[in-house]
Amino acid sequence: MADKKEIPIPKITISKAIQVWEADPKNEGKKLSDEEDVDLIFRAIENLDTSINTLVNCKKLSLSSNLINRIPELNLPKLVILSLGRNKIKKISGLSFVSATLQQLWISYNEITSLEGLRECTKLQVLYIGNNLISSYNELNVLTPLTELSDVVFKNNPFMLESDNLLKPMEKDYKETAPEIKKRIPSLKLLDGEYMTELMKSDEAQA
Repeated sequence: MADKKEIPIPKITISKAIQVWEADPKNEGKKLSDEEDVDLIFRAIENLDTSINTLVNCKKLSLSSNLINRIPELNLPKLVILSLGRNKIKKISGLSFVSATLQQLWISYNEITSLEGLRECTKLQVLYIGNNLISSYNELNVLTPLTELSDVVFKNNPFMLESDNLLKPMEKDYKETAPEIKKRIPSLKLLDGEYMTELMKSDEAQA
């Protein structure tokens, strides 16, 4: 018996995703532009067109598990949390206008190689960017001026691994990674879900 072929899900724009959400009877005729918590995960969204900026009341924007490959210039005056995990994003961009309000960025499981696009995000407190392609500790220097950044996930980026083989990742011991990361992000309190005080204490005990 031949294997069943999966029927591809049609890729859509954010504009179409908004239309579909507003047409859904369970949303009772609401407008997505009025919502503070916008959840558009698993929608096969590929293109974030300018209609994303109609979400003027949005404080938390969830766009994870889509097909997004580029972040456009976001002009969302109330945005605090942006979730873009499990997409196809290669570059952090488009955050200049939300840099004064953005406190949390969840962007794990993408194809990001550089942190350069975060330089202006001085209010950032949480950065989840595990399972990307950041290869050097020196990329973290971009985060040094972000004095409110206290909680990060870097797990399974190449600089956190013994080898560059992402198919068979072998994590480095935190006694090596924690001091290097703390040096570049002095405000850090949590690394990959572990308290920095405990990780650094462990390092000192083995010194």
